[in-house]
Amino acid sequence: MKRIYSILFASFSLLSWASCSSYLEENPKDPLDEEAAYSTLSDVQKNGVLSLYNYVGGYVDSQGLQGTGRGIYDLHTFTTDETIMPTRGGDWYDGGFCQGLYLHRWGVNNAAIYATWEYLYRTVILCNGSLERI
Repeated sequence: MKRIYSILFASFSLLSWASCSSYLEENPKDPLDEEAAYSTLSDVQKNGVLSLYNYVGGYVDSQGLQGTGRGIYDLHTFTTDETIMPTRGGDWYDGGFCQGLYLHRWGVNNAAIYATWEYLYRTVILCNGSLERI
């Protein structure tokens, strides 16, 4: 009986913590609708075109144009003779990622290629949305 009471108490405690609170409601301080965001030519440039450049760099590995996070640059250079990542014994070994790219042995389970593919299509969707609003 004591076990049932403790389970009920724990369940009630968990359910009471999961209740909704008013701090989750959104109250924008500066509401800007889509029509106002694209009303002048400078607004179109700022909100429709320049905002896309925020997304060029990417923010996690395998996203963006830079090669530091295994981005598009790495996928272009490691799959050609332009760049070869050396391994000296066990140093710099990355689980065979760069070797797999150089030898063209990557598959659908490669997380870097999947993330880059997803990044590129997300960028295309953002560009198409921007063109649609312009």
